[in-house]
Amino acid sequence: MTNPPSRSSTDDLRKSTDPEDPFAAYDAASPGAEPQTGRHQTRSGSNTTRRCLGIRLWSDTMETAVETLLAAAHQGETGYGCFANAHMVGESRVNKDLARAMRQATWVFPDGKPVAMMLRMRGASEAAQIPGPETTERLLDVAAASGLPVYLFGGAESVLADLQERLPRRFLGLRIAGAHSPPFRAWTPEEQLADAERIRASGARVCFVALGCPKQETWMHRNAAATGCICLGVGAAFPMLAGLTPRAPAWVRRVGMEWAYRWLQEPRRLARRYTVGNARFFWAAQREFRTRR
Repeated sequence: MTNPPSRSSTDDLRKSTDPEDPFAAYDAASPGAEPQTGRHQTRSGSNTTRRCLGIRLWSDTMETAVETLLAAAHQGETGYGCFANAHMVGESRVNKDLARAMRQATWVFPDGKPVAMMLRMRGASEAAQIPGPETTERLLDVAAASGLPVYLFGGAESVLADLQERLPRRFLGLRIAGAHSPPFRAWTPEEQLADAERIRASGARVCFVALGCPKQETWMHRNAAATGCICLGVGAAFPMLAGLTPRAPAWVRRVGMEWAYRWLQEPRRLARRYTVGNARFFWAAQREFRTRR
């Protein structure tokens, strides 16, 4: 992997690109100029990641992703993973904290169908959609089989209580090292660090973080190292596992319309996310192709 653009070259690029876009400099850079990435991404090599939309995205299969996460957890490594859908990519164009968290993440998986399609159009033929909820289920299954302790962080207390009863019955042998629902208000850096240290003390090797975007990504960026384990921002996985939010049928997911299905389920909450966020994604996508040409 080549080094990111130097400070002087990046500054020059910013002058000729949108100053409000955190990824503008990288979008305008040559294909060899890449953002900073986590050590697992660097270690994994170009065969499993590809720079797209200003981010180093995982460009391999779901099976390889699960194997990589499981190996890192068993080896006692730390790091964090984001699951990037169109909304998250679009939001990162205007949210510098989110953009920084995604650029420095250990892994960024293509959660949404449009993101996976972008990767394939950029030449990553093996790139597959890797949804956060499905990855969570697969990891819980292999964690139960291998005795790997997990931690549940985020969501409502009632949802966590339900999951602590439900998951060990579904995934026999699953060890839930702890669960915590932080306050929905903004909490202080000291409170955030205390949560991270609580996770470390639990002995968990994988922490599923369900705080919603962009809160979970920025929390992981600041605190994942202090947890001493692998953190994964899984968004809506908790209410789906608890049976509170139905998952789209398989055929809807195959055609890339899960976002529309969720929109119909929660139109008020998701209206702005899918109109504004997705519009920003498609704007970024068309600019990616224009600059690459």
